[in-house]
Amino acid sequence: MAEDVACIADDQSVIQLGLTIVLNGILHKCRIVSDSVKYEQEATCFDNGGHYSIGDTFRNGSFRLTCRRDGITIEGCYLQNPG
Repeated sequence: MAEDVACIADDQSVIQLGLTIVLNGILHKCRIVSDSVKYEQEATCFDNGGHYSIGDTFRNGSFRLTCRRDGITIEGCYLQNPG
């Protein structure tokens, strides 16, 4: 019987068992759950060199941002008191 060692993504990319990677803005997870291999993919946002999962809130400069399914939204801003 063959042993599972990887998952195959929709674009035919090979994701090694136990790895979580980002390819083309999509988070790919290949892992063992109980006695089977589980493959998951999730959209991410990319901003200022970092990848964020859907629902993550983060700061870029003076803006408070949230990663949403349709992209990054500005939730607010941070003020800096002078002096």
